[in-house]
Amino acid sequence: MYKPIPIASALALLLALPSMAQQPAEGSLPRARALFQRVDRNSDGLINALEAGRNGIPTRDFVAHDVDRDRKLSEGEFTLFYRQLLVRSGKKVGSDLEAEAARIEAARREKAARDAERAKKAREDAARAAAARKDAQTGGSQTGGSQTGAERAEAARAEKAAQDAQRAEDARAEKAAQDAARAEAARAEKAAQDAQRAEDARAEKAAQDAARAEAARAQDSRIREARDADTAKREAERAAAARAEKAAQDAKRAEAARAAKAAQDAKRAEAARKAAQGKDKPAPKTPEARAQAYVKRLFESGRLTAPQARDFYAVLLAPLAGEGDGVDAAELRKALQRAKDRVGSLVVKGDLTSEEGRQLAAALDARAKAALPPDPEPPAPAVRRRKVDQTRAGEAGVKRASDPKVKKQPVRAKPKPKTDRKDADARKRRDG
Repeated sequence: MYKPIPIASALALLLALPSMAQQPAEGSLPRARALFQRVDRNSDGLINALEAGRNGIPTRDFVAHDVDRDRKLSEGEFTLFYRQLLVRSGKKVGSDLEAEAARIEAARREKAARDAERAKKAREDAARAAAARKDAQTGGSQTGGSQTGAERAEAARAEKAAQDAQRAEDARAEKAAQDAARAEAARAEKAAQDAQRAEDARAEKAAQDAARAEAARAQDSRIREARDADTAKREAERAAAARAEKAAQDAKRAEAARAAKAAQDAKRAEAARKAAQGKDKPAPKTPEARAQAYVKRLFESGRLTAPQARDFYAVLLAPLAGEGDGVDAAELRKALQRAKDRVGSLVVKGDLTSEEGRQLAAALDARAKAALPPDPEPPAPAVRRRKVDQTRAGEAGVKRASDPKVKKQPVRAKPKPKTDRKDADARKRRDG
């Protein structure tokens, strides 16, 4: 029974083989043989204690696997040691290495059986020789030395012949066992080589498949990167175009705003210039012009707010009836009412004189009357059907009275219908 192998020693030995261009797979029989050749520095086919110590194999592991106790590890002993290292370290053991280990174990068992058989035969031969010598001594003493030297020589020859025959038989058995072991080893080695070739073919195919898959993935990655780069470029171009367009629009709006502000400033300056020039001029003669001048003066002096000035201008500048689309009569009436109320307030405060207030109110009323559509004529009162029927009946009676063929009938007076005071008042109102 083998002693346990330390895992640290196992890992040191597994990493002892340096990297090569075509390094055998770990856990395989070629790997074990290559490692054995590397440790065997003097190439004598055995690993001595010095070589084992230089390559990191602990002494207790060396002694535990030296089965024949020759203080050296043969290739078979090292192969079993290497397999035990793989098992103890949790690494995979190749099928060829398993087959070789099984063959070595079987050869060891067979050799142990042969050694036991030879020892048994040697003991039996020794027992027979001792018995023969004893019988010879006993027979000589009984016959008084009558056995001759020829008889003793014949017995010795017979014993030697039996021993030679036994040795020849043992040699033949050993040779047959060795031949069988070599044949079994050759079969095992061939099976291991076939398994290794199959494993190598599978590994090569797997490597080729992995290389093809990696190449396909790399191609896909390059295509995706190119597509992403193209997409990013288009997005950047669109963003740049959008920024440029926005900048152009902003510049255009800024330019338009500056132009509008400049136009407004020029307009205000022109208005101020005209106002400064027209201060000493007499007031306009038309009522509407005087009213607009009053409103402008009040607005510029702060007596009117912008909404209040809008009410005045909404009335004074309203389009005349029949021009354009017309105005909203309800809104115009509301603006007129607010403007007239404000005129009264301004007169009370003293911002307008009584004459100016009267002229402004008259101008508002005149413009509103010209802008509002004329009121529709009231509908004619409906003619009572009862009076029409009575008229027709009277005309028919006149015709009958003038006709000589018609016999005159006495006229009967109609009774007056009974009415109360409420019905009489209602008829009076209805008859108008």
